[in-house]
Amino acid sequence: MRARYTPESYIKEKNDVLTRILRLTEDIYSGVKAPETLESLLDRRMETIDELQRLEHDAADAKKACPEKALAELDSKLRLILNLDAKIENDMTDAKAGLFDSMKSNAMEQKFIKYEIVGEPEKGRLLDEKQ
Repeated sequence: MRARYTPESYIKEKNDVLTRILRLTEDIYSGVKAPETLESLLDRRMETIDELQRLEHDAADAKKACPEKALAELDSKLRLILNLDAKIENDMTDAKAGLFDSMKSNAMEQKFIKYEIVGEPEKGRLLDEKQ
């Protein structure tokens, strides 16, 4: 059963849902470097997105009667959310690459620790693996 929406109630409810999604997305963005809280934030965000999808389905008729200006404002907020999503994805990719580089560097340092300088050769230095 579809709920009855007027164009005004549709715009108000969609704006409220998009605002909640935007806040959750901002919280996710600020928590990219603290992954302990990301799972619960992502779960709440997905629930809110599901709510938005239900609204879009239930208010299809009301949406057709909405003023273009109001729909443009809602689309603008949605684009803001999508742009922030892209920034989160890029930051997570950068963090992942930084972690990988750190792991490689640490592995190389561990290999160098196995070697020590022995004797004073005439030219250069001689490295032998520790026994």
